[in-house]
Amino acid sequence: MDEAEYSPELIKHLRQRLLDFERERQIALFRFDDQYEIINKEYQIEKEVAYTEKETVDIQRVQDDIKLEEYEEKKQMLEKTGDHMQLQSRINANRQVMKRLLESARAQGKVDNEAFEVQASVLFSSYSSNLISSWTR
Repeated sequence: MDEAEYSPELIKHLRQRLLDFERERQIALFRFDDQYEIINKEYQIEKEVAYTEKETVDIQRVQDDIKLEEYEEKKQMLEKTGDHMQLQSRINANRQVMKRLLESARAQGKVDNEAFEVQASVLFSSYSSNLISSWTR
């Protein structure tokens, strides 16, 4: 182009074309910038949603673990309560048997009336403690 002769009309035309290209370039840049902002905002929102969902899942897991622990504790307490109730009923049944045996022995004159209550409480206490210690092992 160095050899071409530039007329004022040609220069004016080339200048206008360059200005048009520059304007189109600016418009394209603005569009790309707008698209970038829109896509970036959507991406950030998706990232935040994913992070929030992960946090929610983690919180739910912790809550489920806590509920499971509470359930297991309640289950163990109920099992112990059931065992305790069985133990208590066995103790009461054995207490009745021991009382009948001691009353029978007293009626036959084998046990002194004064010592009857002491013997009954001593026998029952030792039996109960043995039963309880065997239950807690």
